Amino acid sequence: MCTHVQNCRVFLILPASFLLLALFLPLPAEAATLSSTGDWLQTVDASNLISGAGSELTDTYLSPVITTTLDVTGCVDSSEAWWILIKRVDQNWDSDHFVLSVRRTSEGTGEGIIDGGDSFQEVTTGDSIFITGQGDRTGIAVQYQLTGISIQNPPANYSTNLEFTITTDTP
Repeated sequence: MCTHVQNCRVFLILPASFLLLALFLPLPAEAATLSSTGDWLQTVDASNLISGAGSELTDTYLSPVITTTLDVTGCVDSSEAWWILIKRVDQNWDSDHFVLSVRRTSEGTGEGIIDGGDSFQEVTTGDSIFITGQGDRTGIAVQYQLTGISIQNPPANYSTNLEFTITTDTP
């Protein structure tokens, strides 16, 4: 699988003929790259109790509509296809109770096109397709949803990281 840190083009050239062939070979094209900015910290405490002391906590929390911004750049042209995969990399996480979901809240801008990711999908510890597209797109806004919070969960600092990966090979 080709990702933003790998070059998909492979050249087999004999060392003695490298200089001669290098004059006639086209330079490898840039590969699509992905950058992301933004994070979300949700504090759950007594102020989140539904009806005060002894009641249950609010179950669902939403991040701001623009919590993370994704930029796809370096595409050869507006027809270069790409897929953004997403997975959860847990630090201290209660995957038996908590569900973290993600959705795209904007298309961003650019000459390329974008598809998918516009409704909440659960993020698991395995790669899954989040968004597909073609060409450069910048300013793609992402929002998160956290569910499964309960007073039954032991008090702790829970955390997980989301890993976005771009590939130009069909996943």
